Amino acid sequence: MFGGFRCTVPADADRKVDTSNNLFIETVMEQERRVKDLKAQEIQMTAENPRIRTQQETTDISIELKAQKVEDFLDKKRRQQLRQNNLDLRQLEKQLKAAFISKQLAEQKVATDKLKLEQMKKKRLEDVEFDAEQKRCKEALVEIEKKEIKKKQEFRNVLLGQMEESQQRRKIEYTEVLKERDEMQKLLQKYKAEHEAELMEIERRKENAKKEMDEFKRLQDALKLENMAQKMDEVERFQAMMKEREEKNLQTKLEREAETQRRAELSDRIGQQLYNVESEKRKRENLLLDLLVEERNTNEDIRYKQNLEKQWNDRLQMRREFERYRAERDRRKLEQEQNEDAIFLADMRKQLAERDKLDQLADEKRRQKIREHGRAIQEMIELRRRQRAIDAAEEIKWHEYLLSEERKQLKMVEDERLQMLKSAPVDVLRYLPSGVLKDTDRKILGLPNQGKKA
Repeated sequence: MFGGFRCTVPADADRKVDTSNNLFIETVMEQERRVKDLKAQEIQMTAENPRIRTQQETTDISIELKAQKVEDFLDKKRRQQLRQNNLDLRQLEKQLKAAFISKQLAEQKVATDKLKLEQMKKKRLEDVEFDAEQKRCKEALVEIEKKEIKKKQEFRNVLLGQMEESQQRRKIEYTEVLKERDEMQKLLQKYKAEHEAELMEIERRKENAKKEMDEFKRLQDALKLENMAQKMDEVERFQAMMKEREEKNLQTKLEREAETQRRAELSDRIGQQLYNVESEKRKRENLLLDLLVEERNTNEDIRYKQNLEKQWNDRLQMRREFERYRAERDRRKLEQEQNEDAIFLADMRKQLAERDKLDQLADEKRRQKIREHGRAIQEMIELRRRQRAIDAAEEIKWHEYLLSEERKQLKMVEDERLQMLKSAPVDVLRYLPSGVLKDTDRKILGLPNQGKKA
C-alpha cells in the first residue's frame, strides 16, 4: 500500500514485559552492595580522615535515592493496575497504540513519496540498464503488494469466522441467562407464597386473641357477680395480661419486620446478580468491538460512538430499574406500617374503652385516666416515628457514601486518562478516532477545538 514500506513493530509489543522490574531490582541490589562497601571502608579508616564525612553523605544520598525509586516503582504499579482493571483506560491505551501506528504509517508514506520523487529525478540520468532494473523492482513490489492483499483477505476471513463463533456463543449464553432469570422468578414466587402464609397465620393469631379477650370478658363478668370486692385485683391482672399481650404482639411485629428485611436483601442480591450478568454481557461485546477496532476499517468512529451510547443507555436503564424497584419497596413498606399503626390504634382504643367500662370510676378519675391513656399512645406513636426517621437517615447516609465512592473512582479514572493523554506526543493525538478527545481535553492539552486527523 505504501510501496513496500513496512512499519517495524516488535512481536512482543502487547505482552507484559518484566524487564523494567528486573532492572529495578538489580539497581537496588547494586546500591545495597555499594552501601555495604562504604560501611566497610568507614570501619577501616580512622576518625581523623576527612573523607569519612563525605562517605557518610554519599550513604545518606544512596538511601534516599533507593527510597525514592521504591516509591516510584509502587506508584507505577498502582497506575498499571488501574489501567488493567478499567475498561475505558484499556480501550484508550489501545487507541493510543493505534494512533501511534497510524502516525508511523503516515510518516513512512511521506518518506516513501519523497524517495519516489528522488528516484524519478535520478531516473532521467540513468541508462537503459537501470530502467530494466527499475522495472524488475516494480514487479517485485507488485508481487509484495499482492501477497499483502492476500494476507489481509485471509486475516479478514479468520476474523469473520471468529465473529460468527462469538455470536453463536452469545446466543447460548443468552439462553442460559433467560433460564437463570426464570429460576429467580420462581424463587420470588415461592417467597411470595410464604409471605401470604405468614399473613394468614397472623390473622389466625388475631382471631385467637379476640376469642381469648371474649372469654376473659365473660369470666370477668362472672367474677364481678360473685365478688365485687375483688374488682380491683381483677383489673390489675387484666392490665398485666394486656401488657403481656402487647409485648407479644410487639415481638411478633419485630420478627415480621426482620423477615421483610431479609427478603428485601434477597431481592437486592437477585437484582445485583442480574446486573452482573448484564455487565459480563457488555464486557464480551466490548471485546468483540476491540477486535473490530484493530481492523481499522472506515466505520471505526461510528461503531465507537454507538458502543459508548449503548453502554451509557444500559447503565441509565439499569439505574432507573433499580430506583423504581426501590421506590416500590419503600411505598409498600410505608403502606404496611400505616395499616399496622391504624390496627394498633384501633385495638388500643377498644381495649381502653373496655377497661374504662370495667373500672366504673368517677367522672374526674375517668377523665384523668383517658388523658393518661392518650399520653401513652402519643408517646408510643412518637417513638415509632423517631425510629423510622433514624432508619431513613441511615439509608440516605449509606446511599451518599456509595455515590461518594463512585465519584472518587470516576475521578481516579479521569486523572489517569488525562495522564495517559499528556504522556502521548501531540502529533499522535491527532490520529485518535473522533469523539475520544473532549473539548476540555483539547483545552488542557493545548489542541484546537476542531482538530482533524492528519
